[in-house]
Amino acid sequence: MVGKLLAHFQILETLGEGGVGVVYKARDTNLGRPVAIKILTGDSISDPKRRHRFLQESKTASAVNHPNLVHIYEVGQSEGVDFIAMEYVSGQTLQQLIAGGDCAIPKIVDYAIQIVDGLGAAHAVGILHRDVKPANIMVHDENLIKILDFGLAKLWKSDSGNPIDTALPSQDFHTGTGKVAGTVAYMSPEQARGEELDERSDLFSLGALLYELSTRQRPFPGSTAAVVFDGILNKTPKPAQSIRPDLPDQLARIISKALEKSDSDCNLGSDNLVAFSSRTQCFTVRANAGPLHELPRW
Repeated sequence: MVGKLLAHFQILETLGEGGVGVVYKARDTNLGRPVAIKILTGDSISDPKRRHRFLQESKTASAVNHPNLVHIYEVGQSEGVDFIAMEYVSGQTLQQLIAGGDCAIPKIVDYAIQIVDGLGAAHAVGILHRDVKPANIMVHDENLIKILDFGLAKLWKSDSGNPIDTALPSQDFHTGTGKVAGTVAYMSPEQARGEELDERSDLFSLGALLYELSTRQRPFPGSTAAVVFDGILNKTPKPAQSIRPDLPDQLARIISKALEKSDSDCNLGSDNLVAFSSRTQCFTVRANAGPLHELPRW
């Protein structure tokens, strides 16, 4: 594909490969701007289930507009190739940042706030991401966070706020009873059990991400998926402060709270149960009717 013209997009280079396709950097020849182009490849082209998932990603991601979410510009087909044209985001992923060394506490807090702002915007219109992990979070220019890859996203509730059944034709790529979707190391217990999900699942995954960003270790390590699943379902991670003593108490508590397994205990909802927003200029969390803890932004 590199060097070819797809509709009015000149393909420049390969950026990466996802669950249902390949992502390229391209140039929009009409507007003269860089874009990211995601296309179906290989066996996915002839697989109606994968094509459905691919097209749903574009519809899902375009349903919400937020500065911390990648913008969808166009969905199209050219010479039999389905594609999504989206905002090109330069920078590095949190996965790359973690590999490069310790992340400063102020940056961890700033990134966390931006991620929750973005997820909160998606949750507000009933969309679950379902694959929150360091590789899907890009740090753009001037430390602007962009949440990538809505390939596993799912509409969770209707405009009325009631949970809904999306009635998708395939359960292979969309979590239903007994089905699993997501990246193992960052799955919530509900994902690991193949249960129905709500916004708390994304926030458990965010807790795992923040734990790794803070400590450079995963909360539920393991050499096999089975070992990781056992940790997610049955074990409590080592306290983050025992690995990184300079972690502020409030931040450590927030991470710990996000990683609690009980439905009744995991109250890091992104609406009325969490004030975790750049608009308040602080980092806060409330569990049930308990006290409100604040960690001021630096």
